[in-house]
Amino acid sequence: MIGCVFMPAWVWINQPAYRFLFSSYKQDYAIRDSVKCRTLIQSAWYRERWGDRFSLKADQNEMGKFENDKTGSRETTSVGTGTGSRAMLVVVDDPMSVDQSISDAERKRANDGGVSGTGRL
Repeated sequence: MIGCVFMPAWVWINQPAYRFLFSSYKQDYAIRDSVKCRTLIQSAWYRERWGDRFSLKADQNEMGKFENDKTGSRETTSVGTGTGSRAMLVVVDDPMSVDQSISDAERKRANDGGVSGTGRL
């Protein structure tokens, strides 16, 4: 929750142009956290405090990707699929399931072949 839900909402308060890419071994989990983040940003509590900093764009406001009017975005993908997105920060949360973690080959794949990228806030 801290890294995948709260952190992007917090960063956008002062850096609304920041672009994030979040990944998980299961796309559903990445989307779940994206929806929670979007819900937080659209909440009355958040908008009352920081609503003057940016607005979510109506034409790019989906469960897996949303953008704001300052060129910031939060996008999701599953581990290993990659995208053409240009994120400033890539977060890989749960790159494999518990069952996959038993396999040496799966652990190596997650470490070597997952979504890669670097970013600093």
